[in-house]
Amino acid sequence: MPGNWHEWLRPLPVMDFLFKKNLMRNNKLTKDETKEITKNAVTSFMHGIQHLVQYKDEERNTKFAILHVFNAVELFVKAYLGQENVYLLQEKIDDKKLSDKTASIMVLLERMRKFSEVSFEKMLEEKINNLRDMRNNIEHKRFVLKDSLKTMKTLFDVIYGLVYFTKTHLYQELLECCDNKIIDELNMVREEIFPEISDILEKANKFRQKGIRIAKCPRCLIETVPFETESIVGCLYCKRTIVAGQCYQCKKISIWPYPEEEKGELLLCDECFTHTVNEECGEIEKDYYIKERDKYISNLPKKSYKL
Repeated sequence: MPGNWHEWLRPLPVMDFLFKKNLMRNNKLTKDETKEITKNAVTSFMHGIQHLVQYKDEERNTKFAILHVFNAVELFVKAYLGQENVYLLQEKIDDKKLSDKTASIMVLLERMRKFSEVSFEKMLEEKINNLRDMRNNIEHKRFVLKDSLKTMKTLFDVIYGLVYFTKTHLYQELLECCDNKIIDELNMVREEIFPEISDILEKANKFRQKGIRIAKCPRCLIETVPFETESIVGCLYCKRTIVAGQCYQCKKISIWPYPEEEKGELLLCDECFTHTVNEECGEIEKDYYIKERDKYISNLPKKSYKL
């Protein structure tokens, strides 16, 4: 296998499914290779955040944020897909000889949809595509920051999409890698860019004052999910459907995205999920978990909380 897989970056067409299935057997990235790619992705992500929170100081901070965050997206997607099969990363998937030349991000996302149980939401893919266009314009010295607000919103949507993806599928807590001061600044900038967050938080607090529990949404990471008992509820901010239910192992009430929006999600609280990953038994019992999950969720009542 060629070295320097963490330096992959480029494009490709998609081919016959049966041929690809026959071609791709036990050609996966090793744990060390995945770890190296992920390490580089985390570094790029952190640099992107550092520039993002300083966007008001100089326009170039926004440009660097775009470059670093987009690079992190590419590397995290490659780390995930490479665990499925390294041929999925190649520009020419039907080339039996592995090459350092890799597919474009949009092709990689298409392959993720076709050959893994995980895929990004359509809206997030569109944001990543927008970020790619900005990156290309910067690299070709054509970038003009015409709409700062739209650019910042795109960056934030991609960042929080990455945070969820890496935690759930690469077992990497991205925000925990950043300094607390940077995270506080990131939250402040986010509320500047999305002023509606403050209003929603105030309304969520009114539910709390009535004795209704408020949890952090696993997707937008804002404390805007009201719930009282095991039920199907919704996030007041991002409007996603959320499961408030028992952890499959410890029975503690926790919060998850509704499975239709995330096929691979297991009903395990953070503590049990971490234990399962550390014990490396997640894949062994995953199918059983998912069957039990679907049966459990189908019996949960739906609860609506109006602002």
